Amino acid sequence: MKLALAFLLLSLPTFATTHRNNVTADQQMSGTKSDVELTRRIRERLTREDSLSIYAENITIVTLGTNVTLKGEVTSKAEGEKIATIARSLAGARNVDNQLVYRK
Repeated sequence: MKLALAFLLLSLPTFATTHRNNVTADQQMSGTKSDVELTRRIRERLTREDSLSIYAENITIVTLGTNVTLKGEVTSKAEGEKIATIARSLAGARNVDNQLVYRK
């Protein structure tokens, strides 16, 4: 559990917030083991995807309850959609809120 929490802290900026639900990375620490595990699985899957840019690998993923929020910069709309598709495939019935922005 400590390792999972440490990984989560390293993968999320301390003061990151989502625009729609104002959940900070620190508040996510109150999430369940399931929340932490889903965040870990999404991050792991993104880092194994060779077609994604380094920007995609460094997005913020916040999982809390029934919501998964994706934030950060990606290289294109297609890359952002691919990330959201991956997250949805792992999230099951949870809502995936894609707040990714596209670099110009």
